[in-house]
Amino acid sequence: MELSSFQRITIQHQFDRFAKLVIAGEAKKHKKELVRRSSNEKLFSELSQQEQDRLCIKDIYPSDYHCFTVAGYDVLVENEAVGEALSDLPKEKREVILLAFFLGMNDGEIAACLDRVRRTVCYQRTSSLKQLKDFLEEYQYGKQSKGKT
Repeated sequence: MELSSFQRITIQHQFDRFAKLVIAGEAKKHKKELVRRSSNEKLFSELSQQEQDRLCIKDIYPSDYHCFTVAGYDVLVENEAVGEALSDLPKEKREVILLAFFLGMNDGEIAACLDRVRRTVCYQRTSSLKQLKDFLEEYQYGKQSKGKT
């Protein structure tokens, strides 16, 4: 069955109208998506430093840390001075400091973990802190004097 020219033109107009409706609908949907995105998205340049810090991921390399193993736990110390100061301590005192300050244990828990007397743990912790303080002051003084020369 052959269509007349009038029928062909009518079908062509119907198709054109349908295509225009589809394109208009897609344009409306796209504009709506852009509005939604602009209300939910921010440019990186508009983020505060705190928000940027939350989004970043810091690579961890073994060479950047001092690693200590105590009571089956691995403790990573990032600060170079603190890592050297801890390395300078005797093993017994270092274990007490690591458990107390890096793993958050109290003297009783440390004593039970290391099979020591609580009073010994307390003494080792206080004497270790004094040694650490002296080491870090000396370390800081050494850095300041190097910077001035």
